[in-house]
Amino acid sequence: MSLLDWIYPPKCMACRQILPIQKKEWRRFRLCADCHALFEKIKSPVCGICGSPLPDDMEDIIPSAASGGDSFTDNAASERDTFTDISIDAFTDTFGDTFNNAFTDTFDDTSADAFADAFTNTAADISADTAVHGCPACFGRRFAFESNRSVFAYDGVLRDIILDIKFHNRKQSAIGLGELWASTLDTDEPAGSNVNGSNPAIISSASPFQNAILVPVPMHPRKARARGFNQAEILAAALAKKTGAEMKADLLKRVVNTPPQSGLTPKSRAENVRGVFKVNGKYKINGAKIILIDDIFTTGASLNECALILAEGGAGKITCMTLSIAVKDKT
Repeated sequence: MSLLDWIYPPKCMACRQILPIQKKEWRRFRLCADCHALFEKIKSPVCGICGSPLPDDMEDIIPSAASGGDSFTDNAASERDTFTDISIDAFTDTFGDTFNNAFTDTFDDTSADAFADAFTNTAADISADTAVHGCPACFGRRFAFESNRSVFAYDGVLRDIILDIKFHNRKQSAIGLGELWASTLDTDEPAGSNVNGSNPAIISSASPFQNAILVPVPMHPRKARARGFNQAEILAAALAKKTGAEMKADLLKRVVNTPPQSGLTPKSRAENVRGVFKVNGKYKINGAKIILIDDIFTTGASLNECALILAEGGAGKITCMTLSIAVKDKT
């Protein structure tokens, strides 16, 4: 234990109680057992694209994580309009303007049969090359990444912690969450366990991190200087340390300082991040296997734009991992 731990004993990032000296794991995560128990872990079945949890009777009509959604063509830039103008219009016209309402309106008292019936008319309006299988939020959308997997629901205590990190510059909390996330990974799980197993963080194989480059979603330099850190980079560093995967924090650059995504509609979110990312010219990424890392998956707009730019740069397999995902309103 360091001298600083004696002078300034670590506190739970949620309830702020001092963490006991003998509870080394609590101190490493900066989280007490009571608050940790309030985190809602994402369990199977999940959407094969965004990774959102689904009702048990939906499992048979959702593709596995390995299959993902429809991939983008070689002319990736031309596909951006499919994501913003067609796909998100179809999404908002069908489900309303907010992510939560989309889930709530669709899943309340809904079975797999009702799900299929709900899309009978909409599917005819979306061409075969743009329609993908997935949950309501992914229906009719194309993504430049194959799939996303999240560990926790962005809700309750975790939501409060993430907001505290962002608005009160809680770097130690971000470090604690990175350690917690890394502790959930089991790189020795058998192939396929990501689909129906207990660990949704594993993406597509027994060794999803093998030969992969972890790339955190970048912040604009001005915002990073103001906050003092990029929480996505801290999370990625923890995963890289646990898995041995390479992390390139500067592979992507954010070249436009945009307004926050919070409060925007799905279509506005996509438009807000259009053209704001750039591949660092010092890297050659032809055929590279890349895992994008971020703290939250909401509509996937930022991750998709990052993946689009990486695809344009020649990257191969692109998947995403996020600490948390916004799920349907349970009320």
